[in-house]
Amino acid sequence: MNTARISLDEAARSLLAELGGIESHAPAAGQDAFLTPPEPDDKRMAMIDLAHWLTACLTEARFQEGMRVPPKSFNKLMAAVETMAAQAGGDGRYQVRFRGFPTGTQIPPEVDYVIRFGDVEMDAVVAVALFKRAGARMSHLTGRLAKTFRVLGDHGVSSLCLQLPIAADANGKNMAEIRAEGPAGIRAEATAGIRAEAPADIQAEATADIRAEPPIELWRERLGLSLRILSRLSSGGNGEGEIILTGEQGRSRFPIIQDERGRPDVNLTITAAINGISGGAMTAMTRKVAEWMRRNASVPVFSIYDALFSIGKLKNQLARPPIEVNNIKWLAETQPTPIAGGRARPEQAAVARLAAARFGAAPRKAAQVIQSVYGNDYDRVDAAGLGQRVQMASELLDEAAGDGADSGVSLEVMRNIRGRFEQVREDIFDDIRVEGAALRIRDGGRETVVDKIHAGLAKMLAGQKSRVGTRRKIREMVRRPIEFTDADYQAIAGDFQVTPDAARELVSLLRGSFDGQGRFQRHIFEKHIPAFARHEKKVFRFLWHYLKETPHRNDRVAFLNGLQHLILRMESPLRAVDMLMDDLLQNPSQVQFSDRNAMILTTLLLRKHNRDINLFVELTPEEVLNTERGIDREVAGYARRLIDGMSDRVIEKIRAIHQLLLREMGRTTESLDALPPRFLLSLEREIYIFMSIVGGQTARAILRGALKTYGDPDAAIYRMASGRHLEALLNQLGIIIRGLGRIGGAPDAGNLQALAERDRSFSRLASDTTIDMKIRRIMQWAHAARGRLTPRDSGNISFLMAAGTANASAI
Repeated sequence: MNTARISLDEAARSLLAELGGIESHAPAAGQDAFLTPPEPDDKRMAMIDLAHWLTACLTEARFQEGMRVPPKSFNKLMAAVETMAAQAGGDGRYQVRFRGFPTGTQIPPEVDYVIRFGDVEMDAVVAVALFKRAGARMSHLTGRLAKTFRVLGDHGVSSLCLQLPIAADANGKNMAEIRAEGPAGIRAEATAGIRAEAPADIQAEATADIRAEPPIELWRERLGLSLRILSRLSSGGNGEGEIILTGEQGRSRFPIIQDERGRPDVNLTITAAINGISGGAMTAMTRKVAEWMRRNASVPVFSIYDALFSIGKLKNQLARPPIEVNNIKWLAETQPTPIAGGRARPEQAAVARLAAARFGAAPRKAAQVIQSVYGNDYDRVDAAGLGQRVQMASELLDEAAGDGADSGVSLEVMRNIRGRFEQVREDIFDDIRVEGAALRIRDGGRETVVDKIHAGLAKMLAGQKSRVGTRRKIREMVRRPIEFTDADYQAIAGDFQVTPDAARELVSLLRGSFDGQGRFQRHIFEKHIPAFARHEKKVFRFLWHYLKETPHRNDRVAFLNGLQHLILRMESPLRAVDMLMDDLLQNPSQVQFSDRNAMILTTLLLRKHNRDINLFVELTPEEVLNTERGIDREVAGYARRLIDGMSDRVIEKIRAIHQLLLREMGRTTESLDALPPRFLLSLEREIYIFMSIVGGQTARAILRGALKTYGDPDAAIYRMASGRHLEALLNQLGIIIRGLGRIGGAPDAGNLQALAERDRSFSRLASDTTIDMKIRRIMQWAHAARGRLTPRDSGNISFLMAAGTANASAI
């Protein structure tokens, strides 16, 4: 922990202002349920509450004075822990991490933190939207979050990881790491003389044999001791090389343990305290572990502390602290391959160790350096932010060269940076210019210069800027004649990992698929399909990248059908599914015309194709909901794992689509730039069909949320619907019902029954015979779907399938 106090009052006020503007009223009655899903928001509020009480304990006077009597804030913390532990959070790991690169907000970098629990992540940007949705009932959390981030900044926290007590198994064993004292082996090897050396209060407080006590009580004791030490360290300690705490039996002294570089290490200090290990014994142990790390450089461990719980002989005998602060391991964690359970790569650990060695005295600087290499938000950076990250990564690469580090570190950094440059928006490269080893950044009317960046990064950045220019040329060639240079073909070859000759052929085939006016010619494209198919591993990404935004609607439809024809020739659909889903969710808050085509094509990839398939449709036919035999289970399973792994982004995308739909339906005048409601409804429709086929936890949650909206005749969307939209909304409801009949569970049967009982309320929406018949059919589907989910009514399944064929009309 950094004991130097940093005044962040002004920064905290800026954050508070950024989070301000909370509505003074609760959401209106009948507000669309899609926009206020309770479970994710409740989890995020619980995440904020837990962070608040953690930092409250760090600043609590009783803890800072080393007193053992738990303050009120500690009791509040335990209540927050209980609430958080009850949430679905995987392995129970709760993290707060410093990022230092705010994106999409004006908050100061000093208070830019990210909170994560399970698959839910939030920062100040997410919090703004959360508090506005919640209204006045949760307005107090605005100040709590601002204060929490300020305290973390004051204490120099770069990462905080709290391992919650997870649910017990059938035998009641829920915290295997909790044990009163290590077996004799560790005492013989590293802790000889503990009983004689340690003060009595340490034994009583941290190492007494309390096997009879409930595990949660021991976890509470250890968390309390850890927080007292953390708080005491941050306030300067009580003396040279030790922490003095006041317990029921008097004063206890805990040695401050140093790491292999001679720096005080808070996690090693807490480990020694809760295991009752003396200073001398712990120092001897760390020396042995440091030597082991030198002999096993290829093992992916991040520090001596990390190694203690990676070496089998030790990890089974030491109790791990319930809370860790500034553990470099959690800063290097990346998605979708997090560092946990031994899944880290040696190169990741080597990068983190180097960052710790160079910047460990300034842990938040180390966090920014690692974020530059492993950050997953490059798609949101501006030109100045990109320049900052390049500068940070350059410092790390220079350190690797000067330190004589293994070349694998440099390769790891360069490989990750190259991949993240691909995520940066193309327009950002218009504002940067590489001149030798200098980077010039334009920000409005000002220009800033980064004097010296690593030569490899400079070359990579210049290359990416060149590739962006080439991509624009390809998009423009369908509108006007474009000349391509050898450098352009080299850039295309690098983009898609093909030879320059293959790049020339692909560009020529693509150019030939458009006429002189830039209109797509499907019959020519289909003649080219055998030639395109020779590049099967790369061609789908190539075509989608350049033609997904074809400007004319008729061209988009023709292109869509042309790609469907190409799909039939593909042997590896998983690669296309991965690419389409990545494109759809890259910026989940944005909605564009290509999103619908992405969903149509992804759904097509889920199906087993034959010669009778209709290749000339603009929307997926609803008949796909009526059978399981035509589904490719391997592809569907892969898609399910993808969306379950990105559930937050999937839900954010659907909320963005639905919110835009409500806005456009509420317009009194047409806008030429807006996406029309007809398109947005068809996009939602494609998503519901896709979810109904792949199934899984995320798909069920989405269909259940949709049923809350479309299954409520008093929902805002029905009040806003004109006659031409009402039939489309009811079509939407029919798909949702049949989708839940396919992938839902027993709890959905009750919701479907409740929907069927609202038939009279829905009948009031009917303005003509067509709508009335559609409502009757929907109620029949609801009964049939409920029957499919209720074993005793399983005879209704055939009716559900039969009824499905009656409504295959497109929106």
